[in-house]
Amino acid sequence: MILPKFLQVFCIWGFLLTVIFGCRSEKHNTHPWKSIASKSAEFYPILCKEKIILSSDCLGQPCLKAIDWKTGEEHWSKKYPMLDHIFYNSVLFLDDSSLVLPLGKDLICVNLDDGSTRWRYSDDQVGDVHVFGDETHVYRSYRGQQDTSFRLLQFDLASGDVDTMGNHSVRKAS
Repeated sequence: MILPKFLQVFCIWGFLLTVIFGCRSEKHNTHPWKSIASKSAEFYPILCKEKIILSSDCLGQPCLKAIDWKTGEEHWSKKYPMLDHIFYNSVLFLDDSSLVLPLGKDLICVNLDDGSTRWRYSDDQVGDVHVFGDETHVYRSYRGQQDTSFRLLQFDLASGDVDTMGNHSVRKAS
């Protein structure tokens, strides 16, 4: 693949400036670091409690990693094969101790302290890629049995207990 001329020049200048001035940021006391990207699972990295939570590759399987945002030191990594079902534009839910991932038919709550699974919910229908919530509950909609219907479910953030908030139908345009 040939890069456009302006992009080639931009990349060369960026490389030269990095070599001349160095990569370390004295102002923020940070160092460059890297992690292997997952081939199949992507979402935007999330910063929480001095850690960056990101999707990565662990020996050929998708995994989650928590990395110190300043040093690149890995706090934990856990394999989550079902990360194959996440979309890069998914809206995840995050609070101080939990990350909730919408993964196709599954909804998974991850403990941010060690990467373990707090709870998991599986449905027979695919859920929305967006999850929202507050300090005690998380919400996700799932397709209903008909083309134009959906269910809104409420999950207790601590336990994963589920309540149905409602079943809704959308009228077809005439």
